Amino acid sequence: MSSQPPSKPPKTILSQLTQVVQTIHAKVNLQAVALKPNARVPELWVQDSNTNKSDVYPLVGDRYVLGRSSKSCDIIVRNPVVSQVHLSLERYGRRGRRFIIKDQNSTNGIYRGKRRLSSLLLYHGDTLTIGPPELAASVELQYVYPPPWYIQGIRYFLYGIGGLIALVVLLIGFQTIKAPSVRPLPEGVTGPVIVYSRDQIPLRQPRTDAHRELRRLSDFSPYLPKAVIAS
Repeated sequence: MSSQPPSKPPKTILSQLTQVVQTIHAKVNLQAVALKPNARVPELWVQDSNTNKSDVYPLVGDRYVLGRSSKSCDIIVRNPVVSQVHLSLERYGRRGRRFIIKDQNSTNGIYRGKRRLSSLLLYHGDTLTIGPPELAASVELQYVYPPPWYIQGIRYFLYGIGGLIALVVLLIGFQTIKAPSVRPLPEGVTGPVIVYSRDQIPLRQPRTDAHRELRRLSDFSPYLPKAVIAS
């Protein structure tokens, strides 16, 4: 009798579900994601303490989990300071252009300087550390998402206008302090006033012409009759 080859076990519903779960938990290498030329996406730069170069992760999805666990995390950091599931990054706002970072009850936490944070809305250039910055094995995180060039141009233009206005106000204040003090006129003076400088020199020479009454019309200017007729 010839032996028959063992038959393959039939695929059960349980095996199919297991395959689906394994497919869902399969992680995509974020660093190998191909982007379109000139595409603007936020990036998370992760620098371990024992390396001089940061690992760049483009944030094209809506939620990411960072930690040591390769089964539960999208961004895996092999560092003893990092918990199995340390933090999460989620899109924030209606347009989803911002990310918020949240601590997932980690052991060493997220720090900005010496302050421990539970969550933070990220801006371009924000630098955080996993674990206190005093630790030699701490991990540095940097959020990189610069604004478009025209937004930067408008911002620099407004900065320039603000600086120019501040300079003008400063010059006016300096000239006000530099201006000499003027004594007020004495009360009750209603007649002509002569203003003298500190050197006792009149700022304007007073008029010394004597008032005369002209008896004949021909003594006046020849334009006076024409002005009277025109009026």
